[in-house]
Amino acid sequence: MNHEIPPKVLLVEGSDDEHVVRHIWQCHSENLPFTVEGGKGIDPLLDSIGPQLIARSRRTLGILADANDNPIGRWQKIVHRIQRDTKIQMPRNPKKKTEQL
Repeated sequence: MNHEIPPKVLLVEGSDDEHVVRHIWQCHSENLPFTVEGGKGIDPLLDSIGPQLIARSRRTLGILADANDNPIGRWQKIVHRIQRDTKIQMPRNPKKKTEQL
């Protein structure tokens, strides 16, 4: 049995997120250039961050999570997991884009 680790993964929080990503991508291309994993809620997503980041052949990891009513709190939960499980340093708060149109 082949257990090849995909080099590019997008972790998604919910199954709706996975369907949206696949639908949007299929409007522009036939194949996803990455694997979509997760879709079972925020806690399983958070639990998978560390193992995903240390996977040997991992080149790219994206995370798609709902901000709900507390985007900074959700960001900080994700950052906490990244820093707890790796040596990667992340900003405590996301940078705000302040460009004017």
